[in-house]
Amino acid sequence: MKVSIKINGLPEFKKIVGGKKLIEVVFDGTSLRDLVDNLVKKYGRSVEKTFLDENGAIDPTIKVGLNAENILRGNRMETILHDGDILTFMVGGCC
Repeated sequence: MKVSIKINGLPEFKKIVGGKKLIEVVFDGTSLRDLVDNLVKKYGRSVEKTFLDENGAIDPTIKVGLNAENILRGNRMETILHDGDILTFMVGGCC
């Protein structure tokens, strides 16, 4: 599956991915958890420190937008993704 990730207001993650504001990720899996696991494998443990809280969930200070229409709520790590989805990770503000 291939998804795009927009990065807004997460300077640590932008630094990890070489200053890019948009990256495309091809990964095996279907959920946001699978995507994050892939990012950790590709970019290292600093991704965990940037995105995840002590329980292994997306840090509550990070908002996750899906296809510029929805802000994910609840158990966000189990959100099912589809080929071509666009995720926006941001601190504060909206999409």
